This record gives sequence, C-alpha cells and structure tokens, in this order.
Amino acid sequence: MKDLFMLPKRLPRFVYAQALSLLALVTATSLQAQVVIEPIEGTGGFASANPIRSDPTGRVFALFRRERVLRIAGPEAGIISEIRLDHPSLSPYPSLLGWKGDTLWITNSSQNGAVFFDGDGTPVRTIDFALPGPAGEVSSRRVHGFLPEARVILSTGASLAALAASDPVFESVLPALHPQIQPAHPVSELPILIANLEGSVLDTVAVLAVNKTGALIVPPEEERGSERLLVSQVGQPYADSDLFSVSPDGSSIWVIQRRVPCGADPSFRLLRVAPNSDTLVDRVVPFVPQAIEPAWVREKVTELARGLPGPPERAAEAVRAAIHIPHYLPPVTRVLSDLQGWVWLQRETPPEAESLTWDVFSPSGSMLHTLQIPSHFSLRAISGTMGWAVKQDEAGRLYRISKRARR
Repeated sequence: MKDLFMLPKRLPRFVYAQALSLLALVTATSLQAQVVIEPIEGTGGFASANPIRSDPTGRVFALFRRERVLRIAGPEAGIISEIRLDHPSLSPYPSLLGWKGDTLWITNSSQNGAVFFDGDGTPVRTIDFALPGPAGEVSSRRVHGFLPEARVILSTGASLAALAASDPVFESVLPALHPQIQPAHPVSELPILIANLEGSVLDTVAVLAVNKTGALIVPPEEERGSERLLVSQVGQPYADSDLFSVSPDGSSIWVIQRRVPCGADPSFRLLRVAPNSDTLVDRVVPFVPQAIEPAWVREKVTELARGLPGPPERAAEAVRAAIHIPHYLPPVTRVLSDLQGWVWLQRETPPEAESLTWDVFSPSGSMLHTLQIPSHFSLRAISGTMGWAVKQDEAGRLYRISKRARR
C-alpha cells in the first residue's frame, strides 16, 4: 500500500523508448489509426467519477464527489485501493485532483483549499489559501495546480452577463436589465495567473479570449415589464472562445485558440505554455471546416427556448436573436492533457455523430495520429498515447483506449 498514492520517481525506461519510437513516425498530416477499446475489469460505476486522472504507470485515479471517495484502478485489473475523503477541508465535497512533485493533492469544491496525501493515502498537509479578490467583473479564481515556492496556478471567471456584454449587440439589451445583473464593464478576456498563497498575483501566463461565450435571452421590448425584467442566461451553443487544460502536475498549460476570422484559412492555434511564461509550443493547425446546418440551429433554438416564459414562437425568436452562429463548427470541443506533456483534442462533432474524433499531439506539438472513438464512450483521462473512457450505460465501466499496433 505504501507509495500507492504517489507518482513514480521517474518514468520507466520503456515509456521513454515508446515515446521516442512514436515521435519518429510524425508526419505533417494526421494519421488515421485503428482504435483498440479494452474493458478494465471490476470498474463499474465510473460514470459518476469526475475528474479522472492517470499516472505514467497506467494507474487511474477517479474522484467520486458525491460519495466523497477516491478510487484507484490498476492498468489491467479493477479497483486496487480507495480512500475516504471526509477531511473537513474538503467540504462540502472534493473537486479536483493533481500532483505537486510526486505527492497527490485534492481540492475542495471552491478550489481554494487542498489536502495533500502521503504514499499510503494519509492526509499530511492542509492548505487554505487567500485567492485574489474580484477585480471588476472578473469574479472568481480557482486553483488548477501547485508549483514550487508556494505558488499556485489560477483560472479566472466572470458572470455570464459580463461575458455577454463584450458583444456590441449587448448595448441594446443593457437598459432593460435589472441593476443587480448589469455588469460594470464587458469581459472579453480571462487571464490564467500565477499567485502565491497570500493571494498576490505574480504573473499572467496566458490570456483566454471569451468571444461569444454567454448569451442573455430577453423578451421582446413590447413584453418587458416596468418593474423587473426576467432574463435567461445561457451558454452559447456554438461558443468559439479559447479552451485550456492545465497538466495534473502544473508543469504546463495548453491553450487552444478556436476563433476563425472571416476570410482566413480555416485553422486554430495550439499553444503550450510553462508556468514561467515560456512558450513551449506555438502551432497553427489547419482543419477542414464543417458548416453549421440550419437544422442544427433550429434544434438548438428549440432546446434553449423550452421552458422560457411567453408564447413558444416568441421565446424561440428571442433565443435565435441571442445566440452566436460562427462560420463553422468550432474546430475543437474538448482538451485533455497529462503529466508528460501530451494533449488530446476532441475535434468538431456534428449532431448525431456515431463517433468522436480525437487528435493525439506529442509534448512538442506534433500530431501523431487521429482516433475515432464511438460516441457512447466518454474519454476522461489520457497518459501519452493511451486514454481511458467510460461507457455511457448503466454499468459505467472504465475502458482503456489505444491505437492498434501495426503488424
């Protein structure tokens, strides 16, 4: 049991050899690969696990928030250990897990406190840190990683109204909003920060564009009351704002700039940034655009309008006026990164798609291959060229995802 909750001191030699042999296969284009999906016995009920992380040895660490328990599954067998997370600093429930060096940490739901565990799962240290206070409309800070010298990586957030206010159309809506939700100013960018435990910001390592992230759905002007306006706040169904992923040990931050300017060649930008702000990867990735079909928009409008006040046709009209329809489907919809610097990107996915496309990128930003994973599998964690997914059914079993070896 000792050291079960710790990372190995160094990667096994065969892991490095495998990575080097794969890098030799890199070409300038994506390589379509056959996928192998193998069940891990004894891992039912993983559909409710969030997040799931993997270490370089293939062990899977799954956080069950509602149950307040961490379960560890072996690379070949089922659950090999679990730990109850009843520590008061993880109240009301645990939220995120990662490593500082080779030591496991888990945060509380607000991500402003964490408990560190030794090799056999015993809590050995608690950190409660003072996050920087709100600055204007940037209203939240969440820890995503712990660094040497008592530093942390913070993401930032803002109210949906502040995000929606970055749209020029918002000016016509602003006078109708209740004063309690009127933003002081629009938010078009959200920084990723390095701070110390006292709350002082030390550096900004990346800035995320949040173009068309939020939507405010308001009734037509003639239906607005004089006392208080009911406004529905929703996320944009086709948001093309930037995405990011912090590696579980905080060693790097991947940023995907998804917005495609009008008239430009369809491409997105892939960045890997170190906590000291060094740019490790900066690559423009071309893609074949997928137009957004009118039928897809109608379906989204109907879905978002359901339950809104007023006649259905007027509600649908208000929704359609509020949502953003970009030139193409956003080229990337999810991003997962690992401890070794690898990143997997889920590409644009049309509705009713039978499979999800994942591109596998090396730590240097080279695309090695593309995997088509059936849509009823939800990819939750990666380690190098290996992935772990949960099947979306009653059993919720964990599966290992890999590329089929060439014969």
